[in-house]
Amino acid sequence: MQSKGVLAIWHDIEPAYETAVLEWYNREHHIERVSIPGFVRARRHSALAGAPALFIYYETVSPQVLGSAPYLARVNAPTEWTRLCMPHFRANSRTVCRASLVLQGPEGGCVLTLRLRPEAGREEDLRRHVGEELFPRLREEPLFLRAELWEAVDDITTIRSTERVIRGAEDRTEAWTLVVWASDPLTIARIAARLADAQELKAAGASPEMQCGQYRLDLALEREFIPQ
Repeated sequence: MQSKGVLAIWHDIEPAYETAVLEWYNREHHIERVSIPGFVRARRHSALAGAPALFIYYETVSPQVLGSAPYLARVNAPTEWTRLCMPHFRANSRTVCRASLVLQGPEGGCVLTLRLRPEAGREEDLRRHVGEELFPRLREEPLFLRAELWEAVDDITTIRSTERVIRGAEDRTEAWTLVVWASDPLTIARIAARLADAQELKAAGASPEMQCGQYRLDLALEREFIPQ
């Protein structure tokens, strides 16, 4: 089966423009994106610990949606509001991903993201460790809800667009992202602390450089609730 697609984004906002950018997200941008054929939902989170300040993701029926003609038409014809807001992004990270491993469960209001990169030649070792050892242990954590592993789809991520130009600085991309949901921030903090030293992941094949952030849900939007 084709795995679902995810557009994963992290960024800060130039402080003087924070309210303006969040209003644009609320009133236009998330609705615009989720209205594109093949998009399923949007989620926006703000940081409880770690950086950048925002973690946003869009779920699609497949990664190919994020290289499709309807999506590319949209990112190459940004609205005036988009042109005003995107130049105020800072530390932007944007990656098209496939959800390669999913530990099913409901989403929670709190989430951690662990951005990591497998060592060359160790991809299968690390994937096996996450699926067969890490995920089962997470399931035993009180108030844990769900976990997924997202892997970059490089040929779609690197497609150029007008929106990339107006953001200014080059986007960062993430090789893999481990995403964990829970129903409260203390559970997320506890899991983050356990993953923070990363010795287990390094032994399984992860590069030493990892970035962990803890976030709370600020906005949830489902395609089925947008008038078509």
